[in-house]
Amino acid sequence: MKKISFLIFLLPVFLFNAQINSDIVIEYEVKIQTLPMRAFLVGSSDKSIFFLTTEQKDNADNVFDNPKIAINPYFFYIFDLDKNKMFQSLSFGTQPKVDKTIRLGIDDFPKLKWELVDNSKNILGYKCNKALTSFRGRNYEVWYTTEISGKYFPWKLKGLPGTILSFTDMEHAYTFEAKTLTLNRKIPQEFLDRITNTLKTFGNTAIFYKKDIEYENEFLEEKRREYLSSLPVGTKTLPSPLRGASMERTFEWNEKDGKP
Repeated sequence: MKKISFLIFLLPVFLFNAQINSDIVIEYEVKIQTLPMRAFLVGSSDKSIFFLTTEQKDNADNVFDNPKIAINPYFFYIFDLDKNKMFQSLSFGTQPKVDKTIRLGIDDFPKLKWELVDNSKNILGYKCNKALTSFRGRNYEVWYTTEISGKYFPWKLKGLPGTILSFTDMEHAYTFEAKTLTLNRKIPQEFLDRITNTLKTFGNTAIFYKKDIEYENEFLEEKRREYLSSLPVGTKTLPSPLRGASMERTFEWNEKDGKP
């Protein structure tokens, strides 16, 4: 199940300069399929960092100081708020197919259409409002608060008039719920270096996300053929979409080309 999860998510990360005082740090309790993880959103006025880790033992107070905390190399993103483009790590299936100097993709994702719902609940002492959206083959329920100055968002869920403290797809395969929230916290230089060095090293060789997905789909198709060939002769299987378990199942460029 871990291998499947590595194929389907991302961790968004956003670029900072040197040391900063963050406006906000949010720790999310995460479930991807059945795999428990943690996510951290670090936001400033114009940039923010979001990353996932499978480490469960360390608390939010030392996660940025501990070099053993693994920022998953397959779930890494750098979002440019001004250009509305996201640099992100290549998918699990793409990296073996490209040169070692290529480790990032660029996603120019479309603007999300939000439905604001007249419903509210409390998360960590903040009144949160409900919103709904659809993005690349999944429908999402999102809870955001306007009681915090700023519009901070995890992953690619951009465009709400507040800060997102919880979101899940309607199938509950991907669930994120804020566990802790800290305002005005300094982030160590060592942690920022781990983020910025990746962009400096691989930013200029980044490929378009569409190409990344083409490589990943080839990889998924190869694995599916290997699995089917390992089954006993005469075994019947039900057809399933190639990206059925992925967080991003369909893409706008396929719709333009008339593909599913």
